[in-house]
Amino acid sequence: MELRHLRHFIGVAEELNFSKAAVRLHIEQSPLSRSIKDLENDLGVQLFERTTRSTKLTEAGTAFLQEARQILLAVDKARLRIKNQNNKHHHTVRVALIENFVPSYATKRFAQYRKTNSTIQLNISEIPEDQLTNALQDGRVDAVISPRKVTREGFTSIPLWSDELAIITPKEHPLSTSNNINIRDLTTYPLVTLKPLSYHLINKHLNATENEQTTLYGLQASNIEMMILLLSTNSRIGLATYAQIPTCYHPEIAIRLLIPNEHKTTSYLISLDPPSEKFIALLKCLKPALDS
Repeated sequence: MELRHLRHFIGVAEELNFSKAAVRLHIEQSPLSRSIKDLENDLGVQLFERTTRSTKLTEAGTAFLQEARQILLAVDKARLRIKNQNNKHHHTVRVALIENFVPSYATKRFAQYRKTNSTIQLNISEIPEDQLTNALQDGRVDAVISPRKVTREGFTSIPLWSDELAIITPKEHPLSTSNNINIRDLTTYPLVTLKPLSYHLINKHLNATENEQTTLYGLQASNIEMMILLLSTNSRIGLATYAQIPTCYHPEIAIRLLIPNEHKTTSYLISLDPPSEKFIALLKCLKPALDS
């Protein structure tokens, strides 16, 4: 049994689809299937019940999933400790932000961190949301700022700040001049969200105010320019956090905050558990942004 077998098994177990797992693991489906078969032969048990229509974990597979995660987490933590020990004299803190998610007030807080920690080099990068946990486990970053917390064992997610939700509309749109836009109004028009804001978060806010479940779907734009293009060609409205668009100006669009203002998204500072001293120092500097 090799570590790659465990990673392959966890990928299939979480996706319950060999094709999707192969894409996620950057491997062809055929060698992935062989890897799972080798693991099953090594363990002497069947881990998956696989048909042409579905893939399910067996009872043994469900039990082994927890053990496999613990093994990989222990290995990743050991690797990270060794890397940190070897590089501790560099005094570098590596922070990743989820793509297209840079709150304006983060700049001020990072500048303050540099001032109060003059001997520490702060490296900031941007990563896709689906690489968050891997970047932490592989030791590529010390912390990640994300609009969604990680609830898996072995990770710490601490709330940093909250952002109000805002809509973006063409100037001729009926909502462009309204100062009384409720989240319920989003169900009236086709919607475009600005990544990484997800429909999961929107529906959470929507159903918090409704007795019956309502689910919103729509398009997602990877940047503000693409969102404006999508809005200009039809009657859609755009949705983003206000922190994503404070400098956005276009003569043909309008920006309006949603009310009531309790509809906000929370940003999290995420690290491996237990948090490192670097993480705690960074948190102390960034946390006051919640009150900004």
